[in-house]
Amino acid sequence: MLSSISTTALAEDGFNQNLVQGEITYYTHRTDLLENGTYKRYADEFKKLYPKVTNVKVLAFADYPGGLRPRMNTSDYGDVIQIIPSVPSSQYANFYEPLNNLFKDDEIYFSDAWQQDGKIYGISMGNSVEGLVYNKEVLKEAGVSTPIKTLTDFYAACEKIKALDKVPLYVNFGAQWPLQQFDKLPLVIEGNNGVYEKMLSQDTPFSAANSSYYKSLKFLKTLIDKKSM
Repeated sequence: MLSSISTTALAEDGFNQNLVQGEITYYTHRTDLLENGTYKRYADEFKKLYPKVTNVKVLAFADYPGGLRPRMNTSDYGDVIQIIPSVPSSQYANFYEPLNNLFKDDEIYFSDAWQQDGKIYGISMGNSVEGLVYNKEVLKEAGVSTPIKTLTDFYAACEKIKALDKVPLYVNFGAQWPLQQFDKLPLVIEGNNGVYEKMLSQDTPFSAANSSYYKSLKFLKTLIDKKSM
């Protein structure tokens, strides 16, 4: 997972104590950090570094793209924001200021991820490796002692865990974004990175029984039908 942060108002010679002043508005998806006071602590420290800043206003959206996109249709959408996927790189210059003067390419991760025409419009603020977390004690209690290699074995293991009155698999449906794993699973099923391009020539990529997307969604639907989630 790769996320970014960008600015809509940045002086040509970068951040310095004289130019960073007044009120700064920051839009974020991290509602948890706003609620637990972390952003207040960040803001207090920021104002110590830049004493001419009178206030740091943080607004958080659980549905970040949905909250920010309407504001981007106006001229008032904050000073520091995150780049949303629906903005194509060809339009970065319409919404963001270039950040090249703040750092050298080798000083940040994936500096080219938010680049267009030699200008960098975003700084990676978080990188993560995705994986599956499982409870060895529950598997042992359920009698699942060998590596699970097939879907049949997986479904059987779920039934054994359910018999213990425990939840076999947890997916955070409420947050919506965790469902992206079932959008990526077709890449694993098919074993190549051309799945999305292949869909362009498929009439029914989501319902054809032999398509990788159908297999991914069927896996999710089967777990739901079996009440294994």
